[in-house]
Amino acid sequence: ATSSGCLWELVPVSCMAASPESHASANGHQIKQLTIAELKAYNGVEGQPVYLSVRGQVFDVSTARDFYGPGGSYEVFAGKECARALALMKLDVESCTDDLSGLTDRQVQTLQDW
Repeated sequence: ATSSGCLWELVPVSCMAASPESHASANGHQIKQLTIAELKAYNGVEGQPVYLSVRGQVFDVSTARDFYGPGGSYEVFAGKECARALALMKLDVESCTDDLSGLTDRQVQTLQDW
């Protein structure tokens, strides 16, 4: 996803140095890395942008704030990694995780279709 010319990716906290780092992608764009804790701040509350992550790729969905922002049908995804929720087609906080263990082949395919 692009945001102000930057690509974003989610990285585990254990992979992070004291501050987020950037590195170049294959097409030369700078990729900024966010932790899950940092991603939580991008939930649309108090005018913040709305980001969500799917399998570590962070998407700026601020233009669809009516859907993903506070009060929206998909607000549960705002500021979260939501791969499992998408695979299971669930709209609950507990499913908003990158843990794909125990998914069926069909559920994994559902996630890939996103």
